[in-house]
Amino acid sequence: MEIVRAALASGGHKVTYQNSPYERALFEVREGRIDATVPTFKGEASDFTFPKHAVSSTEYCFYVSRDETWRYSDRESLGNIHFVATSGYTYGQILDAYISENLEQSVTLLRGENIPDRMRRMVRMERNDALLDDRVLFEFDKDNKDLINAGCLPERHPGYLALSPKTPDRSKTIAEAFDRGFERIQANGQLCRVLEKYGLTARFVPHLNAKHCSR
Repeated sequence: MEIVRAALASGGHKVTYQNSPYERALFEVREGRIDATVPTFKGEASDFTFPKHAVSSTEYCFYVSRDETWRYSDRESLGNIHFVATSGYTYGQILDAYISENLEQSVTLLRGENIPDRMRRMVRMERNDALLDDRVLFEFDKDNKDLINAGCLPERHPGYLALSPKTPDRSKTIAEAFDRGFERIQANGQLCRVLEKYGLTARFVPHLNAKHCSR
């Protein structure tokens, strides 16, 4: 979000941000009630308008209690566990198919508010064996020390500022303004300063020219 705000602010645009359940946010954008969601994968909203530049790269990982011996390696390794994840997210073709086939049998999808807290609670209470979440977001939270990484999905997903299909001209204008701003803050080093604030390297942003970052 800070990357989006900085890129658009560099061109004189103001961004108003609110945190909403993801499925609701996608619906609101699709209806044209708000301009955009971020970060969104192209596979989650193929009818939206996307800028050229992505703002993030998401790696999804499984997390378990410290005394849990299970580890993820491939689809077959999921056969003996029940895991919880977020409804409305795309996790890649293979895992999306597995979730669709095993929903409510060995997979629980959560909707609504406070999903990260609810997923952690379900694992801690042993209602689920594992949770599936964004690695950067999960490991940035200091409340997760009792849960460990049990393996990550091989696919990484570029996340974008995804703009409403309801207002194509406005969305195209915002996308172009974002791309100009993104290139501006990359060139002047502001983009890398945002990443450094969170302990992230240039690898977090797809195709970011690492020579602009000191980390």
